[in-house]
Order: sequence, then C-alpha cells, then structure tokens
Amino acid sequence: MSKPFRPAERSISFGFEDVVVDNPNWKHYGTQLQRIHANAAAISVGRTDWTAFPWDGHMDQTASQVTRTGRDYVAEAITALRPLLEGAGELTLTIDTLAPRLLARAPENAGVNPQGERSVDFPSVSALESGAAGDLIVELTATICSRYAPERISLTELMFDDYTFGGDDLRSFQDHAGATDWPRTEAGGIDTKATSLGVWRSNALSTLLARVRAAAAAHGAKLDMDVRAPWSDPNSDRALSGHAYETLLINADRLVVWNYFAISGSTPQYGARMAASLESRFPGKIVMSTGLWAETGTITAEQLRLSLEALEGATTEAVSVTPASMMTDSHWNVLADLWAP
Repeated sequence: MSKPFRPAERSISFGFEDVVVDNPNWKHYGTQLQRIHANAAAISVGRTDWTAFPWDGHMDQTASQVTRTGRDYVAEAITALRPLLEGAGELTLTIDTLAPRLLARAPENAGVNPQGERSVDFPSVSALESGAAGDLIVELTATICSRYAPERISLTELMFDDYTFGGDDLRSFQDHAGATDWPRTEAGGIDTKATSLGVWRSNALSTLLARVRAAAAAHGAKLDMDVRAPWSDPNSDRALSGHAYETLLINADRLVVWNYFAISGSTPQYGARMAASLESRFPGKIVMSTGLWAETGTITAEQLRLSLEALEGATTEAVSVTPASMMTDSHWNVLADLWAP
C-alpha cells in the first residue's frame, strides 16, 4: 500500500489562547511539532486593539496579561517553536482583524446593518479600506515584521456579513460601483444578496491588502489571507463576504481556505473537491486549513485523517491544522503517521 501524499508545507496554528497564558506548554508543543515533522507554524499576535506583546506607542491597546506582566508572549512563542520546525521552517504571524475595543471607543468605525445597528466586532468596509481600522492593521503589520522577522503575515476574520450599510459605506459603494444608491429589491429594501455588493466588498479588501502587503514586503515577508470556503459549490468563492478569490489574489500572496467541514454541514472529503478546483484556478496560491471545530466539541482523529487523506488527490502543497489548543494525542498521532517522511 502506497503512502498518502505528503504536503510540502505542514503547518500547525497556535491561537491567542495558546500564546498568552501564564505557563504556556511550549515543551509539549515543541515535542509534537518534531514528532509530526511540521515545517511551518502560525502564531497569533492578537488584534490591533489587544496585542500579545507590548506595542510601543499603543500600550493602551495591549492585552491585559501583557500590561500586568510586561511579557512579550509572541517572542516567547517564536523562541520556543521556530528552532524545532523541520528544514528551514516557515513562521507566520497572524493578525485577528476583529476590533471590539476599537469600536467601543470609536463607534463611527463600526459596520452598520440594514436595520441601522452597529456591529460590536466588525469594522465597516470604509474603516478598513481607508479608515482607522485599516490603518492600524497596516501599522501592526509593519511593527511585527520589523520586530520578529516572520516569513509570512496572515490576516484572519477579515470578512463581511450584513454590517456594511452605514453612511460611509454607502459613499464607498457609490464610488466603487458608480451607483447612486444601494441595490434594491422590487419591494424597495436593500438587496443584500446583490452581486454588486460582493464586487465592492472584495475590491475594498483588496485595496487594504495592497497596503498590508507593501508593509510586509518592506521587511521581506509575504501576505496570506484567510477566506471562507465555498460549501455550496467547490468551483465558486465567497464574494458576498468580500472573498472573491481572484480579486484578493491581486494583492495577497496566498489564500488560506477555511476547510472547517464539521461546522459547515459538510464532510471531511469535501475539502478535496474545493482544493482540486482552487489549485487548478490558482496554482500554488492556496493553503487548505483543516479546522478541528465541531458543532459540539472537536472533530475526531478519524475525521481529521479522512480530511487530510482526501487532499491527496488534489495534490495540495500547503496544509494547515488549527488550532493547536484543540489537538489531542489522537490528533497528533494522525499527523505523525501522515506526515512522516
């Protein structure tokens, strides 16, 4: 029996919950990274309004644990994990783009839904494209690239639902679409499913990505962008979320596709269909990220195995498993088996 396909990039993602703890379990994680032959790792640096390290000039935006201890949790994680990655090893630093503390302080940056309600987590399109929320992402990118010299930066939670209908966003939509108003239904309400909204949102995000990519590239780092997966059609994308893949790849180096099948009503094998389509459309630009989340608890080790084995046929070169905090011995054993030389 032949050995399953072994991806060239084998990564584990460490969330904020792994990084910012009083007694992080880096010895355990380091042992596991070596055992599974991981050659890449992604480490969370937090949000722009809640960083995992002391951010000079923004100490009011650091996590309370950092303020209390003065510790640089990101540096500690890098020191513990980077030397244990196989081969040259690739380090990605992940920025969570949600901004609840920023929006509480400056609600004018919040996204607004069609009912006029402000989001408590998601900035508006305009605040990301050309406002305070986007400016902070660019500044944080430059800071962590200069400070830690990662190979890559990744942006996560950068997406839209219905919190894109405030006054500033209407002006942004009008500028992008050459329109005078929101798209409307026959009944006169905002057509929240209109194709033009997805085009606008995706182009606005791509504008932000250009700025982030330039900040990263100035320090020799590349830019990855987390995207929602097309669960209804493997040959599609998620344009309404702002994730028109082709548009984003104008200014991102790669897309990290959320292969979170257990919370999406799908199967472990479906990811292979997505991966095959994505690789044919965007060769070398895709990372398949298998998530351990389930509707209740964690996917089983067997489900993880089925998901990763299914990617063999898609010849996916970059695979990630997330998050480390949910990995059990059984999950680590699967990776040790599949990723062994």
